[in-house]
Formats: sequence, C-alpha cells, structure tokens
Amino acid sequence: AAAGAALRRFGAASPLRLGLDDPGRHTAQTADLVGRLGTACVVPFRVDGGVDAATLATRAREALAESTRAPVPLAVLADLRPDTWGAEPLLPVGLDTVTLPAPRLGGGPARIRLMPSPVPMYDLELILTTDGNGSAELLAEYDPDLFDHGTIDALTALVTHFLDPAVHAASPLPGSPVVSPAPDGGEGFGGADVFAGWVDRPPDDVVVGTARGGTTAARVAAEVRATRQALAEAGARAGDAVVLHADDSAGSVAALLGALGFGVDVSVRCAEDPPSWSDAVEEAARARYDLFPNGTVVARAAGSGVVAADDGAAAGREPGALLVGLRAHPFARVLR
Repeated sequence: AAAGAALRRFGAASPLRLGLDDPGRHTAQTADLVGRLGTACVVPFRVDGGVDAATLATRAREALAESTRAPVPLAVLADLRPDTWGAEPLLPVGLDTVTLPAPRLGGGPARIRLMPSPVPMYDLELILTTDGNGSAELLAEYDPDLFDHGTIDALTALVTHFLDPAVHAASPLPGSPVVSPAPDGGEGFGGADVFAGWVDRPPDDVVVGTARGGTTAARVAAEVRATRQALAEAGARAGDAVVLHADDSAGSVAALLGALGFGVDVSVRCAEDPPSWSDAVEEAARARYDLFPNGTVVARAAGSGVVAADDGAAAGREPGALLVGLRAHPFARVLR
C-alpha cells in the first residue's frame, strides 16, 4: 500500500506487489496474512511442500466442488508501518541495477529490473508499475544477505520465462485507476489522501517465482508450472484471484508463488507489528471477516471450511493453505 501510494505520486500505479518474509526465520508469524483481492468466492485447500500436481489438482477440485460460491468480497489491507513509510526502500535508487530483456506487456514497452534493496522490507519485493500509456516495469528488489547467485539466476529465469509475450499477449495491462477518498480508518494515507481501485482487470496472467539458495531455475519453474496446471485443471480461470500462504518448506513456497498466475497482491509478513484496526473498520468487517489483534484476517465463507480460532489462526487450515477466489469484479477498499 505504501509503495502504491508513493508510486501514484510519481504518476505510476502498482497493480501487483508481493512481499515475502523469510519463512525460515518467521515460520509462526508468516501464518498472518494481509491480502488485496477482488473476488466472488473463497475456497481453501492445502498445499504442502513437495506436493505433486495430481494431488494438488484433486484437492483444489474437491474444494471447489464443496464451495457454495456465495459472494465473499475481500479487501485492500494497508500495511503502512512507520518504519517503512515512504518510497525509499521500494523505488529504484540505482544500486547495482541489472536491466533484463523484457517483452512488450499489453502491447507497450516493458522492462524488468533486478536489484538488491538498500533497506529491505522483505526477502523479496516484486512491484509491477505502469505509466498509463501501456509501458510497464517489473522491479524485483531482494535482500542481498539472503539470496546467493544461483537463487538470483533462478529468479531471473522465472521472471523472463513467465512474462514471455507468447504466453501473455492476450493479457492487457489495467486501465487508468479510479481515485477515491480514503475511508475512515485510513490514517496511514493522511486522511484526505487517495487510493486507486482498478476499473479494468489487473494483469490476469502474470506469474513470478523465487527460489531459496541451492535450488535451480529448472526445478522451481517445474514446480510453478505444475501448480499452475493443477489450478487450471481444478477449474480456476485466468484472472482468478489467489491468496498466498506459505509454510517453512522451500517446495511449498515455490509452489505457492506459482499461484500468482491467477492475479494477486499479497503481503505475507511478521505478526510482531500488527495493524491497528479502527472501530469503523471492525464494525464494517464483522459480517464477512474475523479481524485479530495480530493482523490476521480470516474471511467467513459459507461452506468454505474456514473457521476462525482465538489465536488468530484458521482452524482446519494447515500452514501452506491456499485460498482460490473466483473473481467477480476488481475493487479496492482500505482497512486500517
């Protein structure tokens, strides 16, 4: 959210953002998820490290079959922490930037930049920006202390492969944003500040992935493809929304990252710095969500099997759970 607000001040927009804390260091905390989606249905099913495509497809198909598919809209959840406010950790600063060959996304010029972050918020930050004229840039910033050369090579190979124009020629970039006043509870935006709700669909077939040290681009790419294929076989369509929820296994993280092919803006973060829910937000959210002091948000979906627990976890949902939402129409709200 902070990145999006800053980028909009520079005339850009940020329809895609991923922040992933190191699951090896924050296994318990990474169960707390903050997501941004517009969806008509939330369907949970399990994804474990090392799961194969056939098993994943079966789980997803069963979960979809059990869902009532009743409208359960999710929301934009602002993660505006005082120590990360501003554009400095997120915008390009010219430090060892590597410009990679990139396709023409949506018919416009594009480029991909991979660079170490001077003040990393997460292990990896991926931000897709557009200038309103069809031009696009995918910025990948990473914590240089956590990624070796092999891992960075794997990330590079994945990004360039899954942004191949032959694969994504039919996926246009989103149109101009609709600017609206920030609702009550949007203190992080300065009260009268604005946020954007996309009237056109966001990029609906963008897949990015990452790998921990020691793995190879081919292996992670294979896991991403398997996840994507399994979701497609289970009935998910291009443009369907997915919430990322990773456990501490490298295989699970890589497989879940493949779910980004169905459109997502996700932040998996440490719960030690929880958001402060306002009374207005809690009142508005009570009918559809359970909001916990540690920042966990659990959507109440009839028939979905998601049951809130007192400790902020979702009862019956194991680490590595994946929520697949069938998109109705993208929209945005701020919960802060």
